[in-house]
Amino acid sequence: DCRKKIISQELKQFYTTPNKKQSKRTDLKKQLIDSLGGKCYYCGYSKSISALSFHHKNPNEKKFKIAKGLNEKKDITELTNEVKKCILVCSNCHCEIHDGLINTKTAS
Repeated sequence: DCRKKIISQELKQFYTTPNKKQSKRTDLKKQLIDSLGGKCYYCGYSKSISALSFHHKNPNEKKFKIAKGLNEKKDITELTNEVKKCILVCSNCHCEIHDGLINTKTAS
């Protein structure tokens, strides 16, 4: 019983203690999100940065996926240059783009 309590406390601490790597990645993602206005280009959603992603306006110009660039710790200048080729969209709108329900040709 005592062992279970200790393990439970260790797991709780593991899942509630901020991961420094994750925190830096999140801070950088927030900075990139803010550079594109901080909300979904189509519907205005802005509650959770986890639900926001970068959609390349022209896939032929894509050098790398932003999420992958964040994970690979690419230089901020490189990330910023890549983000300039994107629109910021929420998860729902991103799915609708890929399903052909939203036309991205009108995105500036």
